[in-house]
Amino acid sequence: AFFNDNAYYSVYVMYVSDIALNMMYERLEWFEKNVEKLKYDFAGLINIFFGKDSEHHDDKYFCSRFVMEILSQGIQLDRVASLYRPQQIADLGNITLVNKGNDIHYYDKTITDKNERYINRYNINIYNI
Repeated sequence: AFFNDNAYYSVYVMYVSDIALNMMYERLEWFEKNVEKLKYDFAGLINIFFGKDSEHHDDKYFCSRFVMEILSQGIQLDRVASLYRPQQIADLGNITLVNKGNDIHYYDKTITDKNERYINRYNINIYNI
């Protein structure tokens, strides 16, 4: 549950090959199977501001590292996952914003679906991996 009434959110879509998608799912399943062993990496948040990676912490993750660990299975990254800040994820190639808002309680999936259909219909140059 969110305690902040103004929990901002952004939803992105990224197109990858079926092989890459399966690899990403496998990595997500690893996180799900090991959830009890994993901890939040507070030190990693500090390290990122000094350009120091947290890759040696196999049992500690912070939000953007978690996302990038999964994406790294499907796309080539230019640095290790623990060196990505949240705003840098939006700057990746082949990623498109499809929905955003200032209160997660009012997230409307129909907007996300509509915008994704629009991208599929009109985006001729979809990035292939």
